[in-house]
Amino acid sequence: MPRSHDPGTFHATLDPDAASVAASRHDFTTWLTGLGVRGDQRDELAIVFSELAANAAHASAATPDRPVIAAWQDHDTLILEAVNAVCGTASPAASDWDVHDPLRTGGRGLMIARAYTDHLDIQATHGQVLVRCRRNLDTTTAP
Repeated sequence: MPRSHDPGTFHATLDPDAASVAASRHDFTTWLTGLGVRGDQRDELAIVFSELAANAAHASAATPDRPVIAAWQDHDTLILEAVNAVCGTASPAASDWDVHDPLRTGGRGLMIARAYTDHLDIQATHGQVLVRCRRNLDTTTAP
């Protein structure tokens, strides 16, 4: 589950539509700017956010639960999490998450997220999927 709300944490609950993802991405980018994340890293993290948010919104569209996306900074690392319900109680097959295979089923969103992060982890339990990304931030350059 995402971390609890505190002033240093970004948190968004998404609706299953593109407008919700776009609005949340804008808020996330503004939050990153406030942290002092420099331009190129901010742009790459916004792409990661979009991919995770779009995947979560799409995967949970047939469920009553709304996806949640959260982020926070831990020293020089940004952590970004997306949690969404999946239709039914079965967890998706781990083979569907081969983030290095451009021909994998279900699109390339996770592969793109992996390309712009230092670590990507996927966990599925009890009808929910949690995707957690970590990105080391370069703090030596001004934003």
